[in-house]
This record gives sequence, structure tokens and C-alpha cells, in this order.
Amino acid sequence: MATDPTLLEEPGEERGRWSTSPLRLALIAGLTLLVGGALLAGAWWWLSDGDALADDEPDEPEEGEIVELEPMTVGLSDGGHARVGIGLVLAEGHDADDLERELPLLNDAALSRVAEFDAGDLTTPEGMDQLRERLAEDAASIYNDDEEDDAEPVVLRVVLTELVVQ
Repeated sequence: MATDPTLLEEPGEERGRWSTSPLRLALIAGLTLLVGGALLAGAWWWLSDGDALADDEPDEPEEGEIVELEPMTVGLSDGGHARVGIGLVLAEGHDADDLERELPLLNDAALSRVAEFDAGDLTTPEGMDQLRERLAEDAASIYNDDEEDDAEPVVLRVVLTELVVQ
């Protein structure tokens, strides 16, 4: 009968040294820290809805009331005319009363902005987008408090409700 060479050694002696060796204890401690850290990081990420590492950009304000201004007829730079209707999309919590005092300033700015365009520009989508952007800049400079960076805006954007070019 052949003897198994593994049975000739004392199994308890070798196993006992390895189970209490500093290397094995260091490996167990390292793996425990690694797994525990990963679990804590995952729980932190899950409980914070993934916003923990996101940039601290402020949330966009919700859109509220839309205030439509009276349409205006404006002479264009090339001698043509345009009838333009403008709507202001306000931030939630603001209403038409918040706009009333500076409304003549906005009308003046809108007349000047529209007059910068010619009929060919206003009949293209790109020209209409440029007009919206410029009107939004004017509305923001009139109504939104530029001095305070964290101040809530009053006017979020400008929409064109009517545009007739001749």
C-alpha cells in the first residue's frame, strides 16, 4: 500500500503558522478595509442620489408665468418694417407686477434691437434666434440683478409671439 506524502507531514503545524502569520493578518486587514471602504463609498453615492461628486451648479429656476407685451411695428435697417410680438418667460414666483415699472425700458431696448436687423435676417431661423438672444440679454440687464451672482432671475428667456416682416 502506497502512502500519501501529504499525510507524512504534520498538517496542524504548518497550518497554524500561516493562520497567525503577520502577512496573512495584513492581507485580511487590507482586504477588509478595501471592501468596507467600497461599501461605504457606494452607500454614500446611493444615498446622495449621485450628486455628491457633481459640480455645485445651482439648479435652473422653474418657469412660471409668461407675460406677453403688445406687438410693435419697427422700421428695419434696410428700410423694411417688422411687426414683432415679445413674450417674457418669468421665473416661478414672479408675475407681471414685477415687470411693470421697467417695462418702458424693455420696450425701448426691443425697438432698438429689432431696428438693427434687416428684413433678410429676420426671415431666417438664425436671424430669429439672434433676435431672441439679444432681447433676452436686454431683458436680463433690465430685470435680473447682475450685482448678486446668487440672486434669482426674474426673466428666464424671451420668446417671439409674432413676427411679420415686409
